[in-house]
Parts: sequence; C-alpha cells; structure tokens
Amino acid sequence: MNKYDELFKAYVAELREAKDNAEVWWDQLVVNEPHESVNLLSIKERWPFGAASHPWVIAVYRKYYLLCDELNKEFERNIAEIDEKRADDVEWGEDGDSDDDTIDLPRAFVIDRLNSDDNMDLYDFILSMVFVPIGLKDDEYV
Repeated sequence: MNKYDELFKAYVAELREAKDNAEVWWDQLVVNEPHESVNLLSIKERWPFGAASHPWVIAVYRKYYLLCDELNKEFERNIAEIDEKRADDVEWGEDGDSDDDTIDLPRAFVIDRLNSDDNMDLYDFILSMVFVPIGLKDDEYV
C-alpha cells in the first residue's frame, strides 16, 4: 500500500465518523426546529449543504485535502532528488524503489476517490458540499 492509499484509508475512516455524527446533528436540528411549516426552509437557510455543512465534516475534508497537497510536495521533492542523483550517476536506467509513482490532485483525492461501491455513501454525502472549503494555509492559497 502506498502513502496515498494509507492516507485515503485514514480519510475514509474520519469522514465516515464525521458524516455519522453530522447526520445525527442534522436530524436533531429538524426535530427541534420550532414552527413545523417553515422547519426545513429555515434550517436550509442556516445550513445550505445539510449535514455536510457541519464544521466536523469541513474540518476532515480540509485536513485531508491539505495532507494530500503536502504528500504531493514531498513526492515532487523526492523526484527532484532522484533526478539530481541520476544526472550525477554513471549507471543510467536504474529505477527508483518508490511505490508512490503518481500524484493525486487534492480535489480528486477528497472527492473523486470516494466514487466506489465501498464508499458511495460518502461520495454522495461530500458532493452535497458545493464549495471547496480550503482557503489559506500559512498565508498561501492552496
């Protein structure tokens, strides 16, 4: 299992827990909302993306988006180091021993990779979040 697969496994576990907790929270909002006739409308005005609006969900999404971005930067540094070494090496043609031979785009990592039979509930859930809650990290846009 490569580093992206390990990171994705941790992401799925945390997202599933956040989803379950957010859905319980959402159900409680619906039950506790006064004036039944405007119930769902008033809730949707405050939380337009439903349970996926909860800060727990957004925090997990953002955490793994940024971790994937960091893993990509690490991968790119390793490739640069390997290329530098190969340029100085007499024995051209030797392959590296890395299992991480591709870069996952962070957006694809946190959304598209969920599109599987095992994670379809998470995929459908995260698609209800229609914005990318990333913003700034260390004063840089990511």
